[in-house]
Amino acid sequence: MMNWKKFILPSILAVSIMVPSVVYAVGDSTNDNVQKNNLVFSQNEKKNNGNRKKIKRDKIERFEKRIENLDEVMKNADSVVPGIKSQWDTVANERKNLLTQLKELKLYNKENRQQEKEEYKGKINKDLSDVKEKVKNGEMTKDEAKEYIHKKKQEMKDQFKSQKDQYKSKRAEKIEANKSKIEEMRLTWKSFKEAVEAKDAAKVKSTFNTILEKSKEKNNNLKEKIEIIKSKQEL
Repeated sequence: MMNWKKFILPSILAVSIMVPSVVYAVGDSTNDNVQKNNLVFSQNEKKNNGNRKKIKRDKIERFEKRIENLDEVMKNADSVVPGIKSQWDTVANERKNLLTQLKELKLYNKENRQQEKEEYKGKINKDLSDVKEKVKNGEMTKDEAKEYIHKKKQEMKDQFKSQKDQYKSKRAEKIEANKSKIEEMRLTWKSFKEAVEAKDAAKVKSTFNTILEKSKEKNNNLKEKIEIIKSKQEL
C-alpha cells in the first residue's frame, strides 16, 4: 500500500512554504519570510501530529479493550472445550508483541520523516532565497519571480492532489475488499459466543478453529508488514 505520510507531508510542507512566498519575491526581507514560513509549517505540523496521536491512541485502546472483553469469553469456552484458552492466549500474545514492534518501527520512521521535512524545508527556503537574490542582482524581474513562485506553488498543489487521489482510491478499494471479510468474522464471533453460552462443544470447536485460523493469518500479515518496513529502513 502507498505510504501516505511519506509523500503527503513533504507536499503539505512545500505548499505551506510557497503560499507566503509571493510577497518574498517582491522584496520582503529574507529573515521575516523565513520566520513566517516556519510559523506556517509549525502550526500545520502541530495540528497534523495531534490528529495522528489521537488516532493511534484510540486504536491501541480499542485493541486492549477487545482483548480484555474476550478473556472472559475464552475462559468460558475453555470450560466447554479444554485447550481453547491456551491456544487463544498464544495467538493474542503474539499479536500484542507484533503490534508493539510495529509501533516502535513507526516511531522510528516518524523521527526519520521529521529529519526529511527539515531538509526539504531548507531546500525550499534556499530556492526562495536564490529567487530574491536574482531579483536583487537584476537576473530576474519581480514579475518573473512572481510567475516562478506561482508555477512552483501550482506544481506542488497538482502533485499533492494527484497523490492524495491515488491514496484515496487505493484505500477505498481496500475497504471495499475487506467489507465481506469483516462481516464474515463478525458472524463467526457471534456464532462462537452463542455456542459458548449454549455449551455446544461441537460448534464451539468449529467456530473457534475459524477464529484461530484467521487470527494467525492476521499475525502473519503483520509479520510481513514489519519485514517490509525493516527492509525499507535498511536501504
